[in-house]
Parts: sequence; C-alpha cells; structure tokens
Amino acid sequence: MTGSSFELEILPEWEQAAEAVLARPGVVVLLGASDSGKTTLCRILAEHWRAAGRTLGLVDGDIGQSSIGPPATVGLTILSPAHRFSVSPVPRFLYFVGSTAAPQCEGDCEGDVARL
Repeated sequence: MTGSSFELEILPEWEQAAEAVLARPGVVVLLGASDSGKTTLCRILAEHWRAAGRTLGLVDGDIGQSSIGPPATVGLTILSPAHRFSVSPVPRFLYFVGSTAAPQCEGDCEGDVARL
C-alpha cells in the first residue's frame, strides 16, 4: 500500500482476500488474536474498495485498541473513493461501552457493533 506514512508488504493471501471481497460485496467480519494483523488486513481491504470507486462503512469493535475513536468505544467511519484510510479516521458515530475489557463492558458490545 502506498501513499501513506508507512510502506506495507502485502501478503499474497491478503491480496487474494481483497479480490474475493471485491467480487462479492457484503459484510466482512475480521476476527483474530491480538496483533494478528486484523487492522492491517482491514486497511488493505478498505484501500481496494476505495480504489475500485466504492464507498464503505467501517465499524471498529476493538474497544481496547480502537482505530476509530477513543478506547472504550465502538466506532463507525464512512470511507468514500475520495478519502484514503488514514491512521486515525474521523468517526461518524461512536458508542461508549464503558470499559476497554470486553468482559467488563456495561452494555452489549456485540449489539453495539451490530447497530453501527
């Protein structure tokens, strides 16, 4: 991925995943262990969609290491073809869940993600 403040080696599997997602638009959910590359893969997918001229909604349900909004929030941003995925995208909507640890959330974290 170019045009950002960092250079990224894109794994062939991630490139294939991006092409598969472009071929069948819909909802994509990324799950995985901490520091397994979910955010990086998300950035790659988002950039492919943007480059293809599509607008997408991105929901960040990682309440401990949020990329959209502050910690302890579930955030939504909208990315259009004119807007690149920045390191800290501007949130369109935020839900405050009350904790950065999922078991201690005051609300229904999964429900907050689904609502966005």
